Amino acid sequence: MRAPLTTPVAFERRPSEPGRSRFHMRLPGGRLPVAALALDVAGGHVLREVEVYEARLAGAEAVPALIGRGTLKRVEQGSLAAVALRVPIEAPIEPEIDLVVDDGDNPPLDVRAITAEFAELPSIYFEASEGSLAARYGNPSLRAPNYDLEAARPALRIERVTDATWGVPRTRTADENAVGAAPPLPIVGAPVDASTFRFVRDIPAGAAGLIAVRLDEAALAHSNGMPSRFGDVRVIDEDGRQIPYLVERSSEPLSIDVSLAKLSTRPGALGPSRGSETVYRASWPYAGLPSPRLVLSTSARVFRRPIHVVSEREPDRPHRDPWVETLGTAMWVHADQDTPAPALVMPLPSVDATQVLLIVEEGDNTPLPIGGARLLLPAYRMRLFRERGQSLRLAYGRTDLAPPSYDLALLAPRVFGVSAVDVPPGPEREGRAGGAAAIVSPRLFWGILIGAVLVLIGLIARLVRKPTG
Repeated sequence: MRAPLTTPVAFERRPSEPGRSRFHMRLPGGRLPVAALALDVAGGHVLREVEVYEARLAGAEAVPALIGRGTLKRVEQGSLAAVALRVPIEAPIEPEIDLVVDDGDNPPLDVRAITAEFAELPSIYFEASEGSLAARYGNPSLRAPNYDLEAARPALRIERVTDATWGVPRTRTADENAVGAAPPLPIVGAPVDASTFRFVRDIPAGAAGLIAVRLDEAALAHSNGMPSRFGDVRVIDEDGRQIPYLVERSSEPLSIDVSLAKLSTRPGALGPSRGSETVYRASWPYAGLPSPRLVLSTSARVFRRPIHVVSEREPDRPHRDPWVETLGTAMWVHADQDTPAPALVMPLPSVDATQVLLIVEEGDNTPLPIGGARLLLPAYRMRLFRERGQSLRLAYGRTDLAPPSYDLALLAPRVFGVSAVDVPPGPEREGRAGGAAAIVSPRLFWGILIGAVLVLIGLIARLVRKPTG
């Protein structure tokens, strides 16, 4: 049996949750008949569960879809080794796929190389006179051919047929493809006024083709987010027309650093101390971040600590004094002196603040060293087509818009299976709507309103006052 066709795969390690390794792979192209991935990993014994994902359309967005899973095994004894480092997968549509490894309590898996194994590929038999021939492919609108030569299949002796070889592939020019070209993709949509959005960001111009614009923490915090299917997010060209896009949810999280400051003075909102506690102030860049998960790491090996995350609140009707709202509580435990402690992952609700308090109950122990902190957020990006040299703007920050409905969603076969170039948006700046909203602050508004009410009360009192004498 002929050995399967293989090709090396370019890959990179990506941010991930504690206890998992993520690798982003780029295949040579989309819609390849890849049947398995073979891994070359460093180290000795290996026993890890792995999963492989790609983006697929579900409704009006692209979501991670499982296309393969397996168990990586390697047992070494002396000079002998039993190895099973192969993961069978469905043939992917996308040229980019993700490999997720469950590391358990082990160090991150050290992957040295990944090889794609193709399914058994067919041979093409044809009769031709001497000389070179030209083969053309790459038109998805054509159906499979049906030739009279098919009648000769039973009498064909493939082992006696002369092998032909492929020449160097050449992409046809635009003039060659002009005849019978497919209708153009929906590049623009309905007009929209960019000045009606609170936030606007530039998308750099570049080459024509499919691009992917990642929605970073600023966009997640200041847009209406996934609950509204990013209903207020628009991409706008120089003429004020919408550029259709598809939202894609990534399998990997968006990771942002968290600043931790140890407090020497206990905040008054916490009230009196109930024991030995260490209090940190954790800060991140934006309020309202969706579905955050706080990740903490430590160099300690043997410990047991209750951990609390709280948000400071101002006095209100139920609370006469400043108070705290509990956002999350966890017990962080590790009891093996020979292995590093796994990071603690605490799911938190979305909080309308950029700072929270992290409380570590130390008991009678020395303070637990906190080595670092970060937030994991759901990650999204937008796929859209950009013309050559086209200047675009990313706009968001409105409450009166419904999720967009573009014809682009009907063209998934042409949007998927094509490599998208990642294009980061420029810095966030407030649009006219944001500036107009900031002219009158809430405090000034209520001050003016209270003053107007007092003036009206005085006028009414003078009108109803009876004259004396």
